[in-house]
Amino acid sequence: MMRGMSILTAVLRLAAFHRVCLLALADKTQTSITFAFVGPYAILPNVEMNGSLVTNDPNSGSLMVEYSTEFSDLTLFYWNDVCARIAVDAINANNEVLPDTTINIKRFNNFRSMKGDNGGYAMQIAMDIQNNHPDVVAVFTSDLQATTTVMQSQIYSRFQLPTISASQVSSKFNNKNDYPYYLSMLSNSGWFEASCLLLNSWGVKRIAVIWQSSFLSDPQAMFDTLTKCNLSIVTSFRVSLAEVTMENAQRIGQEIEYYDARYVLIFAESTMSGFFYFTLGQMKLAVGPGYVWLGVCMPMSPGPLYNMSLINHFMFVFGSELDMPVYYGELLQSILDAINVFTEPYNSTFSINDGKFTGNCAQAFDAIGLLASGIDAVSNSTSPETVARRSAQRLLNFTAFMNTGYRGLVQDPIRLFPSGDMAVPYLGLQIDETGYVMPFAVTDAQWKTIIAIPGLPPPIFAGGTSMPPPDGRVYADAILDLTSTTGQVTRVLQFIGWLVCSCDMILVVMNRSNIIVRSSSVSFTALILVGAAIGYGGSSFIYGKPTPSSCLGSMWLPSLSFSIVASALIVKNARVAVIYAAKTRLPKIILTNWLSLLVFGCFMGVEMILLAFWSSLSKIHIKTIHTTSLQREFLCSYGSTAGTILEKSILVYHVLLVLTGICICVVIRNLNGIHSEMTYLTVILASTSLFTIINWLLQASSPSGYTQRLSQALTTWLILTVVIGLKFGSRAIELWYESTFTMQSLLSSLSSTAQLSIGTQKTASKYSPVKPDTSSCNNGTNTVLIISTTTERRKKKRTTVTAMKVVYRIDEGMFSKWMEALCTVQKNREKTLALFFPCEHGSSRAFNIRKESFHEVSAKSPVRLAGNVLVAGGHVRQVLVDFTSAEQMSNFQQSLE
Repeated sequence: MMRGMSILTAVLRLAAFHRVCLLALADKTQTSITFAFVGPYAILPNVEMNGSLVTNDPNSGSLMVEYSTEFSDLTLFYWNDVCARIAVDAINANNEVLPDTTINIKRFNNFRSMKGDNGGYAMQIAMDIQNNHPDVVAVFTSDLQATTTVMQSQIYSRFQLPTISASQVSSKFNNKNDYPYYLSMLSNSGWFEASCLLLNSWGVKRIAVIWQSSFLSDPQAMFDTLTKCNLSIVTSFRVSLAEVTMENAQRIGQEIEYYDARYVLIFAESTMSGFFYFTLGQMKLAVGPGYVWLGVCMPMSPGPLYNMSLINHFMFVFGSELDMPVYYGELLQSILDAINVFTEPYNSTFSINDGKFTGNCAQAFDAIGLLASGIDAVSNSTSPETVARRSAQRLLNFTAFMNTGYRGLVQDPIRLFPSGDMAVPYLGLQIDETGYVMPFAVTDAQWKTIIAIPGLPPPIFAGGTSMPPPDGRVYADAILDLTSTTGQVTRVLQFIGWLVCSCDMILVVMNRSNIIVRSSSVSFTALILVGAAIGYGGSSFIYGKPTPSSCLGSMWLPSLSFSIVASALIVKNARVAVIYAAKTRLPKIILTNWLSLLVFGCFMGVEMILLAFWSSLSKIHIKTIHTTSLQREFLCSYGSTAGTILEKSILVYHVLLVLTGICICVVIRNLNGIHSEMTYLTVILASTSLFTIINWLLQASSPSGYTQRLSQALTTWLILTVVIGLKFGSRAIELWYESTFTMQSLLSSLSSTAQLSIGTQKTASKYSPVKPDTSSCNNGTNTVLIISTTTERRKKKRTTVTAMKVVYRIDEGMFSKWMEALCTVQKNREKTLALFFPCEHGSSRAFNIRKESFHEVSAKSPVRLAGNVLVAGGHVRQVLVDFTSAEQMSNFQQSLE
C-alpha cells in the first residue's frame, strides 16, 4: 500500500522460511489443494478467460516494469497477485510447510464494470467457486473496492472458505458473526482511537468528518469515540458510492469552509478518499495551506488529469509494527530476486532501496504464508487428504490462524485480534510529493498513548510549516444545558408533571370503587396518566447536543404520549355516546372494557407502525448550522425523503385524532350526567389547538434548533398539564367534598315496608312531599312504600309502590351536593313524577318527567330520566340520579311547595 515504506513492511517471516524461502522444489505430490486468487483480472492486458476463470498467467516482466512507477488501484492489485504467487512458489519449494501437499493456484475475475460497485457479480463468482471448484480450500482476494470484498467475503464465510485480503480494510469485517472465515493482513480496529490520539497531540478541538456508509459497520461508535476524546464534530457527511459526484464534492468543500473546519477526518476506502481529496484540491476548496486531511487509507488519484502533487502532506494512520527484524532485508531481497527473474530480460531489476513501487507486496506474501501455516496445523491434526477433500473446512475459521507462530514480513510472529485483523500499534504517516510514505508517530499496542518517533522529522503540514494550523474559529454551541437556569426550570416542570401524574394515579387506585372515579373509567384514566408521564419524559432529550438516539426519543415519546391520551379520551367518550344513544338493550360485550381496550389498541397500533417505519427509514444524522458567525446550532436531519414523508404522515394521523375528538364532542354535546366529559374534552381540544398553533408560530419565526426543541417541550408540558391538572383537580375536590358532607354508603340487600304519607293541596299541579320514615333507608335494595293521599272529598287512598334507594348529586357552583333518598315514580293523567324522600336531612322533592324521555323502571335495563341516568337493575345496590348543574335541574324540576 505504501511506496518505499520499509517500516510498514518491517517485520518478520515464517519460521520455516528463515533461510529456505526459494529452494529447489521438493516432492510434495501426495495431495494437492487450491488457493483461489480472486480480483479484477479483466482489467489487466492480455488476460485470457473462460467465463470467470483466468486461463493464462498474467505475470509478465513487461507489466512488472510498467507498474513499478505508479501508484493506483490497478498497480496495487497487480503487485498483490505477483507477491502472493511468489509466496505459493516458496511454500511449494519447502518440505517443512505442508510437506505432503502442493498448492495450486486458480485465478478468478470478479470485475464486470468500472461503473459502480461489483459486489453482486463477485457474490456470483463466490457461488461458482463453491459449486464448481471443489479443490479450492482458501481464497486470496485483492479488490479495487472494499465494498466488493465485504459482499463476497460474507458468501465465502457461509461456505466455510477461509478468505484473506492484503489491500482492503473495513470495520464491517470485525463482525465475526457475519465474517467468521475472514482474515486481514491489515488492521480494521483502532482507527478512531489512533486518530483521536494524533489530533489531540496537535491540540485539535474541532473537526469535520466524512465517512463512507459501506465502509463503517457502526458509525455511532465513531461518533462516540471522537466525542469521548474531546473532539467537536462541527459538520459531518455520510457518503455512499452513488454520491461520489462533483456536485457533492463541491457541496462538502463549501460546507467545510463555511464551518471553518481546518481538520478533515475521512473514513473511506482509497478510491473515495482520493476522489474527494483530489477533486477539492482541483477546486481549491478546503485543501491546501491551513487545512489538514487525515484518513485511514492512502488516497488514490481519480485520474491522470488530477494534480498528483496535491497528495503532498495528506496524512493517515495505519496499523503496523515499527521495528524491522535483522533478517528483514535478506527475506525481502529474496522476494525481489524472484521478481527479477521476470524483469531482467527487460533490463530492469528491483532492489530494497531503489524506490520502485511494489504495492502491498509484504502483506500479500504474508497472507499466503499465514493461510499455509494455519492449514498446515489443521492438516497435522487431521490428515492432508481430509483437508484436500474439504472435509476439515469447519476447522478453518479465523481462530485457526490467530496464533500459528508464523513469522512474516509484517509481524513476528503474526498475531490477530479476535476480530480477525492484525494486532498491531498504529503509525502516523505522511505522504510527500513523490508518494513516499514517511512515519512520524507511533501508538502503543492498546492505542492509549502516542509519541513522536525518535530520530525522524516531524510532519510537515501544507504550507511548509511543522506547526499544526489552528483548528478554526471557536463557536458557542446553542444547546440547553441542564445546569443553566432554563434547563433547571424545564427539569422542575418535568418533575411537577410526574408528581401530578403520580398523585392522580394514587388517588384513582385508592378510590377505584368510588362512583366519582368509576364514572371516568379506571382503566382509561390509568392509560391517560401513563401517556402523560411518557410525554413529560420526552423533555429529557432536549438537553445537550442532540444525537441520533435523542432525536429518536424526542419523536417517539411525545408522539406516543399524544396518541395514548387522545385515543383513551376518544374511546372512553365514544363508548358513553353509544350507550346513551341506544334505543334498546345493548349486548354485554359492547359495555366491557376489553372491547374498548381493543379499539384503543388499534389506534396505538397505527401510531407504532408509523413510528417504526419512520425510525428505520429516516436515517437520522445531526446537521450543524451557524446562526451567527460565532454560534452554531444542531438539528436532527433525515438522510432520506422517506423520513420527511413519514414524519408528515404521523402529523396527519395526529390531526385525524383531533378531528375525531371534535366529532365525539359534537355527538355528546347534549348528554348530561356524571359520565359526560363534553366540557372537559372541549377544553382539552381547544387548549391543544391553541398551544400547537403558538408552537408552530414560534418555530416558524425562529429557525433555531434550540428554540424549536424548547418550544416543543414547553408546548407538550402545557397540553399535558391541562389534560391531567383539570381532571385531577376536579376529582380531588369532589372526593374531598363527598368524604366531608355526604351520607354513608347505602346499606345492603334486605327488603322492608315503610309507611309514608303524601298530602296534596287544592292546586292540581302542586304536591307537597312529606318527610319519610328514615328507618326505611337502612334496608335492602328494593323498599316497598305505602303512600297515603287525601282526595278532594277527604277520602284517604293508600297506594303501595316499590322504591329504590338512590344517591343523587346536585352541582352547586364548583361543589357537588350528594343526597341519599328513596325514589319512586308515579304517573297520573297529567304528568309523571319522580319522588325523592331524603333519608336523613333535606326536604322531599318531586321532579316532573317529560313523557318523551321516560321509560319504565326495569330490573333488567337502565332507564333514562329526563336526560340523566337512573341506574337500576337486578342486583344493583346503588342507584344514581345525576344532575350536572342546578340550572339544568331547574329546567325540568317543578317545586310542589
